Amino acid sequence: MTAPTPPPMGSKSKRRAWMQRELKKRIEEKEQEISTDIDLFNETWDGDDDSARQRFYYHQAVREERKQRFQRAKALLDKCLELNPTDTFSWMALARVTKETDPLNVQDVYEKAIENCPTSIHIHHAYAVYLHRIGKLDAARELFEKGYEIEPGNCYICQAWGLLEQDCGNSTKARELFQKAVTDNPNTEVCVALARLEGEEGNLEQARQRFELAINVSKSPVQESDAYRAWGMIEERYGNLENSEKILIKSFRAKPNEETIVVLAKVKMRNGDAPGALRLIRSIERPKKQWPTVAAMNVWANLEAKAGNFDEALKVIQLAISRYENDSGLYLTWGSLEEKQGRLEEASCHYKESFEIKANGPAFVAYARVEEKLGNIDSARDALEKAIEQDKKHASAYNALGLLELTAGNVKRAEEVFKRGLELVPSADLLNGAAQMDLRLGRVAEAREKLERGVRLTREDTSWVWHSLGMLELRSGHGVAAKKIFTEASKRYPQSPPLLVGLAMSMAATLPKGPEQDKDIRGLFEKAVKIDRYYPQAWQCWGVFEHRQGEHTKAAKIFKAGLSFNRNHGALWQAWAVLETFNGNIFSARSIFERGSSRCPDHVHLLQAWACMEVRARNIERARQLLRKALNIDPTSGPCYSALGLLEARHGNIEEAREVFSRGINAASKHAPLFRTYAEVESRRRNFTRARQLFEQGISADPTYAPLFHSYAELEGMLGNLSALSMLQKRIASIYEKQKENEADDVDSSRVHYILMEEPVDDFEPKTFMETSIEAEEKDRLDEAAEDARKAQITQRFRDRKTIDVDLDNLEEEDGDEDDEYYDEDEDDGVPGPEDTEDEGGDDIRDEVDDWEEGDVNFQN
Repeated sequence: MTAPTPPPMGSKSKRRAWMQRELKKRIEEKEQEISTDIDLFNETWDGDDDSARQRFYYHQAVREERKQRFQRAKALLDKCLELNPTDTFSWMALARVTKETDPLNVQDVYEKAIENCPTSIHIHHAYAVYLHRIGKLDAARELFEKGYEIEPGNCYICQAWGLLEQDCGNSTKARELFQKAVTDNPNTEVCVALARLEGEEGNLEQARQRFELAINVSKSPVQESDAYRAWGMIEERYGNLENSEKILIKSFRAKPNEETIVVLAKVKMRNGDAPGALRLIRSIERPKKQWPTVAAMNVWANLEAKAGNFDEALKVIQLAISRYENDSGLYLTWGSLEEKQGRLEEASCHYKESFEIKANGPAFVAYARVEEKLGNIDSARDALEKAIEQDKKHASAYNALGLLELTAGNVKRAEEVFKRGLELVPSADLLNGAAQMDLRLGRVAEAREKLERGVRLTREDTSWVWHSLGMLELRSGHGVAAKKIFTEASKRYPQSPPLLVGLAMSMAATLPKGPEQDKDIRGLFEKAVKIDRYYPQAWQCWGVFEHRQGEHTKAAKIFKAGLSFNRNHGALWQAWAVLETFNGNIFSARSIFERGSSRCPDHVHLLQAWACMEVRARNIERARQLLRKALNIDPTSGPCYSALGLLEARHGNIEEAREVFSRGINAASKHAPLFRTYAEVESRRRNFTRARQLFEQGISADPTYAPLFHSYAELEGMLGNLSALSMLQKRIASIYEKQKENEADDVDSSRVHYILMEEPVDDFEPKTFMETSIEAEEKDRLDEAAEDARKAQITQRFRDRKTIDVDLDNLEEEDGDEDDEYYDEDEDDGVPGPEDTEDEGGDDIRDEVDDWEEGDVNFQN
C-alpha cells in the first residue's frame, strides 16, 4: 500500500484545494464499490421476492444518503424504481438526492413521480413545496389544490399551502387554510403555523390560544418542545421577555435540546442578563460529548461580542473553524466580528475566504459592503453580480446592487436591477429598497404602493417597511395617516425602537400641545432608548423634542447620554452643538463641533452646521474653509454648494459665487433649493432673465418644491408682472390639488411642529428662533401667492414673514452615517453675510437611519 501524498506547502487556499481534490478521489473510489454490495446481496438472497429486494435497496440508499454518498444512493434508488415504479418513498428520496447531484433535473424527477403515482398525496405535497421554494408560486398552488382534492383536509397540504399564501401576503387565505386543517384534523405543526400567523398579525391573545391547542394535541416530547419554543419566540417579539424565558424553560424540560438553549440565551441577553446568557450558551460545549452545531457556535460568538468580549468571540469562531474548517458561514461570522471592531481590511479577507470555500450570497453581499466602505466600488459591484449569478433569488444582493448603482448615478441600471429582482423575489427587503429609489427620484405614489405591498408579507420581518411607510406619510404632511401606520406597526413590533420613535414623532405632529400629550411622547422616547441605547436617532429626536418644549438643560443631558453610547454619530454631535448655539454659547458650540468632527471627520452636515455657526461668529474665512472641506468629501452636496455660493455672493465675490453655483447645478442637478438660491442671487443683481431661467430649471428638477414657486412669485410680483403671476397660480393649483384633497381628510396635519422642518431661513442671530409648522407654512405660502397675484404686493409680505432660523432645522432633521443606503434631500443652508440679513437661503439635513443589526437593508427616518 502506497503512503498517502503529503499536502503541498503554501497558502491555506492551496492546501484547501488539495484536500478537496483528495476527498473527491476517495469518494469516486468508494462509489466504484457499489456493485460489490449488490453482488453480495444477490449471492446471499434466496428467492425472487422483488418487494424484499426493493426494501433492501431503499434502506441501503437512505444509509448512503445520510453519509452524503449521493451517487451511490442514486444508483440504489434507480434499482428500487426498476423493481417498483409506483413506490412513493423511493421517488421522494430520489428527488432529494437529485437536488444534491443534479439540481436542474429535480423537476423532471417529480414529473415522473406524478406520472407513476398520480394519487400520492406525499408527492404532490413535496413537489408543491419544492416549486414554492424556487419561486414558481402558481404551479405550486395548482399542485396544492390537486393534493387537497385527493385528500380534503390533509393537515400537511393545508399547512404548506397556507405558508405559501402567507408569503404572498394573502393572510386571510392562509388563516382560512390553517383553520380548516385545525378543525378537521388538529395537528401540532398546523396549530403552531396558525399561532405564528396570529402573532405576526398582532393578535397575541389568539396566538396564545393556538399555542395552547398545539401543546395539547402534541403526540411526542419533541413536538411539545417545538411548540413551546415557537411560543417563547413570539412572546420575545412582543417584549414579554420574562414570560418568554418561562415558556422556553418549559420547552427545554419537555425535550432538552441545543436549539432551545440557543434561543433562551438570546432572550436572556435581550433582557439584560448578559452573565446568565453567556453561562447558558457556554454550556453547549461539553467535554467528550458531541460538538455543538455550527449555528449554535455562531450564536455563541455573537453573544460574546454583544457582551463586549471580542477576544472570546474570536476564540469561539477559531475553535469552530478547527472543527468545521470547510464551513463558509464561520468565516462570514469572523468577518462580521472584525468589521464591528473597525478592521475592514481583515473583515474583507475573511468574507473572501467564506465565498472561496463555498459561493454564497450573504458572503458576497457582506464583502461588497466592506469594499464599498473602502472605496472599491468596482470590486463591490463585481461581488454583488456574482451573488446574483450564484443565487437568482437573493433579495439582499439585488437590493444592495440597485442602491449601489443609484448612488453611483446609474439610475437606469438601478431601475433594471430592482425590476429584475422584484420579478423573481418580491421580498419586503427588496420592495423597501425599490421604494427608497422611487422616493429619491420623486415618485411618491410608486414608493407608497411598494411599501404597502411590503407590509403585507407577514412571514418576514417587515418592521423597517412599516417605518418607511409611516415616514413617507409624515413627510407628505399626512400626520393622522402616519400615526395610524405607526400605531398598527407598534402592535406587531412593540420592541422596535424605530417604530416607537416614529409613533412619537407622529403624535407630536397631530396631537395638540399639552402636559398629558407631552408625557405620552416622552414615554415613547424613553421606552425606545431603554430597548436599544445604541439607537442614536431615539436620543436625537428626544433631545430635539425637549428643546422644543423649552427644556434646554434636559435636552443637553439627553444629547450627552446618547453620545456616551454612540460617540461616532455625527448628527448627535451636530444637534448638541446647534443647541449650544441657540443658547448663545458660541465657544461651547465650537468645542462640540471640533470634538464631533474629530470623531466623524467625513460628516458633511456636521461641517455645514459648523460653518453656519462660524458665520454668526463673523469668522467668514473659517466658514469658507469648512464648506470647501465638506465639498471635497461629498462633491454632490447641493446644500453645501448653496451655502458656499451664497456666502461668496454676500461678501462681494459674485463671479466666484456664480462658479460655485454652476458647479453645484452640474453636480446636484435634482436639488431644487440650489436653483432657488442661485436665482435669488441673480435677481438681486437685477439679472431677471437669468433668474427666470433658473427658477424654471428648478421647477423641472422638483415640481413639488413649494418655496421655489414662492420665490418665483416674489420676483414676478416685484416686477408687477400680473400675467406671469396668474400663470404661476394655475401651475401651483394643478400640482397641489391632489395634496390639498388629502389634507382635507387629515385635519391634524397642520401641527407638524418639529423634526420635519423644511422651510427657508434668513436670520442668523442665535436669539431669534421661532417655531413654525412645515405644513401650515407651506399652505400659507401657496395661499399668499394666489392672493398676491391679484394684489401685486408679494414682495413686502414675504419679507415680513421671515421668522425661521437655520439651526432649528439642523436640530429638527435627523442625520445618520454616510454608510447608510437611503437618504432624502430637502433644502440647503443659506449663509447670509453680516451686512445683509433679509435674504433667504435654505436648509438640508439628510434623514438616515443606521442599518438595523439584524437586517440587510436600511430605511430613512
